[in-house]
Parts: sequence; structure tokens; C-alpha cells
Amino acid sequence: MNSKAVSKSRLRVWLLVALAVLVALLVIARLTLAHYTSASYLERRLSAALAAASDSLYQITIGSTHTSLLADRFVVTDLVIKADTLVSERKRKAGTLSRTGYATSIPSLELTGIDRWAMLRGRVSIGSLRIDHPRIDVSLDRHIAAVDPNAPAELPPQALRDLDRDITIGSTRLENGQIHYAEQAIDGVRAGRLHFDDVNLTMSAINNRLPAGATTAPVAIELSALVAGKAKLQATFDYDFAAPELTVSYRGGIGAMDAKAFNSMLVDLEGTEVSGGRLDSAAFDLKVVNDVASGKVETLYHDVNLKLLSKRSHDQSLGDVLKTVLSNTVTNSDNPEKGKPPRVSSIHVRRDTGTPLIKFLWITLRQGLAETLGLQPAASPADKKAAEEKKKSAEKAQAAAEKKTAEKEKEKEKEDKKKAEKKKEDAKKAEKKKEDAKKAEKKRAEERKKDDKKKAEAAEKKSAAAKPPGSQGP
Repeated sequence: MNSKAVSKSRLRVWLLVALAVLVALLVIARLTLAHYTSASYLERRLSAALAAASDSLYQITIGSTHTSLLADRFVVTDLVIKADTLVSERKRKAGTLSRTGYATSIPSLELTGIDRWAMLRGRVSIGSLRIDHPRIDVSLDRHIAAVDPNAPAELPPQALRDLDRDITIGSTRLENGQIHYAEQAIDGVRAGRLHFDDVNLTMSAINNRLPAGATTAPVAIELSALVAGKAKLQATFDYDFAAPELTVSYRGGIGAMDAKAFNSMLVDLEGTEVSGGRLDSAAFDLKVVNDVASGKVETLYHDVNLKLLSKRSHDQSLGDVLKTVLSNTVTNSDNPEKGKPPRVSSIHVRRDTGTPLIKFLWITLRQGLAETLGLQPAASPADKKAAEEKKKSAEKAQAAAEKKTAEKEKEKEKEDKKKAEKKKEDAKKAEKKKEDAKKAEKKRAEERKKDDKKKAEAAEKKSAAAKPPGSQGP
């Protein structure tokens, strides 16, 4: 065998060895990746993190995972997050259960464009995140006392910033989702319910670390859904993830629907039933800067009538009938009214730090609807707190003013008394001076009298001395 043939043979051997090593490394990487991305491993890690964050209240289960090493793709199926019923009951009895509960189920969650090298450096970089057919359940039970009424509600950007590693997600899509909201009033026996179907959301790139030199981190969000399964909701959001307080603008509208669709929420939560009417459209354009929302809400509707009911029995007492008549007299059944322009509500609401994002957005829209109907909108927690602080401040200022006035009056009284005493003292001095002057005048008069007497006696003596001896008077 010549040297050329030997050289080719060795090259083939080295190529085969290199290929074998590469295959072995890929197999090892695949097996390692399969272990760290397996459903059981992820479930254990996520369950531990979730338990630590919720004091063991919530648990997570994962059906399966699939990893594509070459395509940089990772899929999770049948992901479920829900509360542990035993822990929930124990917390309820101990008085430490949060009044707001959550449950989430996601049939499919897909990550693509995963940057493996960034992962090796401790960073998470994902090209896109897609969540398919999720269902999110949120419940609020006001029978349960708030664990800490003053605890601040964490906003999404804050939660991202608190994570211990850099996270970048190029785009996020939520498709064909459902959101179910239930709230039970403190005097209610059943929860009022409202659901949103066919929820679709897209979100632009998010990053939990602000780039060098940047002062804002705008995130664009597009949302569409069916309200109560009836009316199309479309909205766009511009959310500044870098702002320390809530800073977001949002605009959009709701299409036509039967106003009775809201009864599933209103009857049990508010004791109010829409007995007739139709929502023609609603439009909103609002901006929140540093937790203060302002903007416009326009709601067009016709023939809306309300009926007040018992939250317990859903029946009307005589008082409810009278209140219903009064309510329909006070409220506006049409907007616009015949021959008049539409009523547009101007919104100004301050967010309390304990109010979550979604709830605050609903408060701003609810205020616009209430004002359009002619109802007195419920004040937000922040506005209530501001009003209470303003009242306390006014009472404090009034008390301070009254105290200052009393002190001034007391000082004036003291000054007047001092002046009166000085006047009396001056009068005494004047009287004494007058008396002293009289005494001095009397003394001078007596001295003059004595002087005159002495002078007279001296004159008589002198006259007697001047006469010749032996002479007598006639």
C-alpha cells in the first residue's frame, strides 16, 4: 500500500472518530437536555418555586414536554396551576387565605428560537412564546378578610425585574383563550360571574433589564375578546415596563350586545338586574401616568332599564320595587338622548398601590359607564384614601386654626387685662401725684402764711423800734 492510500485511510479513520465523538456528544447533550427539560424535572422545580412563592398554596402539574435540539424548540403540554384544597382550607381557618384565588390550565405552551449559548451564560433568551387555548380563572371572595390591606399589588414589570436572571422574549402570543372572573359581595350568597371568550393577545419584545442609556421600555399589546360571549372587544396598550409606577395608555371599544348579558355579574354582585336595553357601542381612550388615570369613555345604549333584587332570593320586596322606580327615574335609559349629543365621561382615578393592574383598568371603565348611566360611581381605594386624608388634613387644619384663634383670644384677653391694670396703676399714680401736688401746695401756702406772719411781726418790731422814747400814739 502506497503512502497516499495510507494517508487517505488515516483521514477516513479520523473522520469516523470525529463523527463518532460528535454523535456521542449530541447523544449526551440530548440525554442531558431531556433530563433537565423532562416533565417530571420541570414539575419538581416549578412546584418548589411556586410553593415557596405562595406558602405551599398552589401546585403545578405538567402532562409532557418535547424538546427539539436542532430546531431550538420546546413544548409543554397540559400545564395546570391550581390551589391545594387542603392547604386552602387550613389557611381559611387560620385567617391567612388570600381573598383572591387563581387557577390556570394551558393545553399547549411553545417556546421557539431558544438561545442555547445565552442559557449557558445564565440568561434566558427566547425568540417567541405561544400559549394556545389557555383558561384563566380568577375569583374574589369578599367574605374573606384581606390578609394585609396595605400590602402593595405587584405589577408585571416589577415581577419581571425581581427575577434573578436576565430574560428576553422576542414576541408573545396568546391564542383562543378564556378568562372567567367571579366575585362574591360581602353581603352576597353567590358570586357574580363574567367571562371573556376567544381571547387573543400579542405582545412585543419584553426585557426585564433596561438597556444602557434607556429611560423607557415600551411594550405594545394588542387584545381582542368576546365579552360575555357576545360583544367583540378590541384594545391596544402601550405599557412602559421601565416606569416605577403604573404608566400605560390604552384605547379601544366594545361592539353591540344585549345589555342583559351583564346580569350574570350584576344580579349576585350588585343586586341589580338589567330588565331591558341594548349596548350599541363603547369606546375608551385612557392614559395612566404614575398611577393616575385620565381620559374619556363614551358608552352608547338605548332602552336600558334596571331592576333591584335581593341578592339572596333574586326576588323583589316592596322596598326593591320603590328603589327600582326611583333608580329608573334617576338613571339615563338612553345615550344619546333624543335631540342631544352623546354624553362622554371624563375619567380621573388614582390607583391605590394595593390594586392589581386588571382590576384598576376595570375601575376606570366602570366609572365611565356609571357616570354615563347617571349613577354615582364607586370611588377607587386610592380616591377613598385621598378623601380620608384630605378630610383628616382639613380637620387638623381647622383644629389648628381654632387653637390659634383661642390662643390669640387668650393673648388678647391677657393683654387687655395688662392694659387695664396699667391704666389703673397709672390712674393711681396720677391720683397720688395730684394728692402730692395738693399737699405740696398746702405746705407752700402754710409756709407763705408763716413767712407773712413773721414779716408782719418783724415790721411791727421795726416800727416800734423807730418811735422816740416817751412818745405815745394818739
